[in-house]
Formats: sequence, C-alpha cells, structure tokens
Amino acid sequence: MQQQPIEKILESSLAAQQAGAAADAERGYRAVLERDPENLDAHYLLGCLLHTVGRDEESADHLARAAEMAPELPEVHTNYALVCRALGRIDEAIRHLREAAKLDVTAAATHNRLAILLQEAGRHEEAMDAYRRAAAVSPSDRAAREGLARSRVVVADELNRRSLDRMRARETDDAVLLARRAVELDPQNFRYWNNLGAALVDRLDLREAIGCYRKSLDIQPDFVIARSNLLVALHYEAGVSREALFQEHRRFQTITAANIERVPITSRPRGGGDRERRIRVGYVSQFFRQHALSVFVEPILRSHDRRRFEITCYSDVRQPDRWTEAMKRSVDHWHDVAALSDAQLAEKIAADEQDILVDLSGHLSGHRLLAFARKPASVQVTYIGYQDTTGLDAMDYRITDGHADPVGVSDAFYTEKLERLPSFFTYLPPDDAEAVAPVPSAASGVVTFGSLNNTLKCSESAIGLWSQILHGVPRSRMMLLVDGKGQVARTIYDAFSRGGIAADRICLVPREAHGAYLRRYHQIDIALDPTPFSGHTTTCDALWMGVPVVTLAGDRYASRMSASVLMCAGLHELVATMPGQYVQIAAALASDPARLARLRASMRDRVAGSAIIDAAGFTRNLESAYVRMFEGSR
Repeated sequence: MQQQPIEKILESSLAAQQAGAAADAERGYRAVLERDPENLDAHYLLGCLLHTVGRDEESADHLARAAEMAPELPEVHTNYALVCRALGRIDEAIRHLREAAKLDVTAAATHNRLAILLQEAGRHEEAMDAYRRAAAVSPSDRAAREGLARSRVVVADELNRRSLDRMRARETDDAVLLARRAVELDPQNFRYWNNLGAALVDRLDLREAIGCYRKSLDIQPDFVIARSNLLVALHYEAGVSREALFQEHRRFQTITAANIERVPITSRPRGGGDRERRIRVGYVSQFFRQHALSVFVEPILRSHDRRRFEITCYSDVRQPDRWTEAMKRSVDHWHDVAALSDAQLAEKIAADEQDILVDLSGHLSGHRLLAFARKPASVQVTYIGYQDTTGLDAMDYRITDGHADPVGVSDAFYTEKLERLPSFFTYLPPDDAEAVAPVPSAASGVVTFGSLNNTLKCSESAIGLWSQILHGVPRSRMMLLVDGKGQVARTIYDAFSRGGIAADRICLVPREAHGAYLRRYHQIDIALDPTPFSGHTTTCDALWMGVPVVTLAGDRYASRMSASVLMCAGLHELVATMPGQYVQIAAALASDPARLARLRASMRDRVAGSAIIDAAGFTRNLESAYVRMFEGSR
C-alpha cells in the first residue's frame, strides 16, 4: 500500500490540532518524524502541541531542534522561548526572544514578550528598552505604552537606590550619574531631584545642587527633607545675603510648619511648695553617638547639676556606640525614639511634661523640627547642631555668644530670641590624641598649611584666599581632606590652578579613622579656616594638637564659629575681619618660625587653661540661662 505523503500527514495533523484532537495530531507528527527525523515542520509543530498540553520537557527537545535547523525563523525562537520560560530556564528564554526580536524588528508582540520576561528576571533597564522598541514599532499599542511607563518608574527607583548606595560609599561620580538618569526617567519625582541635589553637593557642584533642591520643592513645596537640604546648602554658597537666607528659613515655617497642629501640654507651675522641684530639660538629637557634635554635648550632659535639673534624652540614634552609652549614663532618662513619627514624638514629650526642650540638630539630616513645631514644651531652645535660625515660630530661644552673634548685628535674622552666654560651647578633648609634635617645617623647611574640614567648605572664595597665601609663602603647600580621585579632586585642583597654584603644591588626604585624622596635624604648621563656612570641631582639634588656626570672621554665625573659639583661647590676633588681613596674618605667621614654635609648644596648655574645656563652668552658665527661660515662661 502506498504511504501517504508527509505533506498530507502534516496537513491533517495540523487540522486535528486546531480542532482540539491533540492525540491524533501528536500521532501524525511522530509518524512524520519516524520517516523523516530531520523534518523541521514536524519538530516545530509537535513542540508547539506538547507545550499546549503541558508536556514542556518534551516540547523543549523538539523546539530546540527546530531552532538549530532554522535559526532564521523568528517564530521558532519565540515559541521555544515560551517553553523555556515555563521550565524556569529564564536566561535561555530571554536569549531566544532577543533573537526573534532581532529577526523581526517590526513584531511589537515579540518586543513586549521580551520586556515582560526581562521584568520577571529583574532586568528592568533592559525591559524598558524592549518596551520602548515595541512602542516605537506600534505607537498605538497600549500594552507597550503602559509597560514602558511602569518600567521607567521601576528603573528610576532602582537607579535612585543605587545612587544612594554610591553616596554612602562616597563614590560621588557614580552617584551623580545614576541620580541624573533617575530624574531623566521620572522628572516629576520630587525625591529624585532631592537625591540628585545631595549627590551633587558631595561632588562640590553646589550651585547645581541648590537648583535641584528648588526643583524638588517646585514639585512638592512641603517636602521637608529638600527644604532643609536647601537651607544647609545655602550656607556654603558665597554671596547669599543674610536677609535672603533668613527669608528661606521663614519659608520652612510658612510652607511646611504653619498648618501643623500643636499638642496640648500641661502647665506645671513652679511656685510655693513646688519651687524646689527639679527643672525638667529634654534634649532631642540623632547625634548621641560618635559625631563632631558629640564633643560639645557629652560634657554638658555629664556636668549638669542633677540636684536642680532632671535630664532626659530623646535619641534618634539607630546604631549606638560607646559615645551613646557614655551619654546614657549621664542622664536621668533615655528614650530611643527613632521608630516614632514627629507627631508621636511630640505627644510623648508633652506627656513627659518637659519644662525645656532642646533641639541639637536644626535643619541637619534626620532632624525633628516638625516635632518642635507641635510645641510639646512651653520653652523650646535650639543649640549647637545648626549654624542658623530654625525659622520656626515655635522655637523660643537660641544659645550663642557675643563673638558668634555680635549684639545688635544678628538678632534680626533669627526667629528665636538669642541667649548669649560668655561662650557658646564647651569642648571635650579627644582621648586618642597623641602628644603635640614639633613644628613640621622646622625639619622640612617647607611650611604646610592645612584645612581638615568638610570638603564642601573648600569654597571658591576660600581657595582664592589660600592661593594668595601660598603665593606669599614660597615653597609652601596646602593639605586638604579630599578624596584624591574623581571629580571632587579635579574641582579642587582646578580652583587652585585658577589662582595660579600648581597641583604639586596641593596635598589631598583621605578621610581616616579619628586617631589617624588627629595625627595629620603633626604634618601641618598652620591651619587655615575656610570661608564662608568656618570650622568648629576641627578648629578645636587643631588647637589641641598644637596647630594655630587663622580665621576670617564673617557677618554670620556660620562664619564666626572659629572666631569664638580663638577668642576663648586668647588668640584674638589670629582673627581677621577682612580678606587681605586674613592673608597677611597667615603669611606673617609662616615667616616667623620662632613664634610658630612658641605657639605649638604652649597651645595645648593654653586650651586646657581656657574656657574651651571648662565643662562645669559652661554648664553652670547654660543652666542659669535655662532658669531664666523657665521663669520667664511662667
């Protein structure tokens, strides 16, 4: 009997498959393969049939063979990819869908399938590209448009997360690149604009960073984080007037805090038999840990008169350390409040009936100003953590002194009443500080100036003045705390180059452990305070390590902190009030080795005998201020 032609068998088997007679179709396809094991159509059609009945392992064998035999057919790759996906062989499925899309670039459905599979694999950037190709091929394809929109959001979120990770790792160039891509994909996301601003700040692109913060606020005016980040950044930008800065702080109140409802508080009169009770003082901060601020806060907590004051700390610290434990031992009550919202924190403080509540953060990252805006205590004070007004109507006082905030000059630029103490701080000398080393230039013959401040304080105006000083002191060099790689280093070198200073006179040193950081002062003859944002902790550290500091006192607290330190140390001659005087003081000191040696040898004793480390005396002054504030609120 004559055999039926293979073509007829395939035709009838396909008809049976389409009619739902899968068993008949399978017998027909297998009959063809017995006669012609290399029949492409039989392998392909049988593979597709087996997939529809859930026999994917067998299906994969036949479709893989078909793909080998006809690699130019996009439908073979597409169906094999579907089977691979069902078997969990995702990478193989993606590879074959890519091949199908390459062979038929006009097939929107293939691009969509590829995009979906890439999303499932977590490869969202590639998925976005596939959706984009599908939408380009078929602009009316709703699935492609919606898929592209979803993938853009996912990719932007992932890029933003990776940017934040790079910022934490101090990989600033990568952080900026990733953040830029995030805002390009989702330009209406106010958080992404804020994070791009933060990355640009780390890279010293301050002006652009400020623009990004403003863009974030254009989209979401009451976004607290961007509002505070903008305020902090403006302090580093030369040319921002005090009036403009004050008005920006007032916007925090009018836009962010004005509509916040205040919590009810219990007034506890202090009269008659209640007069002898202790005044309750609560401190709020995220910096009860190793931090530049801790050296000013820990001595106060330890020195409080516990017979007269009941001290509570509301701690936002998420990773406690030895500093945290030391401060915890110094107070009556300690509350870990990182898990509480601002509203919950305010309610807790009100329930604790604090007489005086002290903010130690201002607008620094992680602050709790919106808890203060709810006015949970009758007297609220801001102190030490931030270099300006909070802008809040609910903040009553700010602790300062007459050097940082001269009488009659600063008051109009604060919403708080200024409480001026003889000195606005007390400093805890580092316990890991080595003995003061000799003047380094005595051995090398080369004067080394230095500034181990936050790199962001290395402003154009500061570098311009430092360049003048280096020109006036031949062979001298400048040491800065800057990562020596990437755009930040290039920015620093370029700024000095514009001042005529070659890169070989600039020594960039990395961030180090605290002990190593202190030892850097052994290599520095004279510390140059930055402008317009001066140092504080670094100024105290430099003096403790024997290094004189030259500062230019500006027109606001942020530019006068070092001036206050130097006045306390009896070093008023190192405080300049004009740029030319700043250059002159530094150059004159560098040219007087005998004076440098005397200052170096006597500096630690000078500081030790000054108000700078008189924690008990400072705290008594602070407590007297607290009493005045409390009595004035009754």
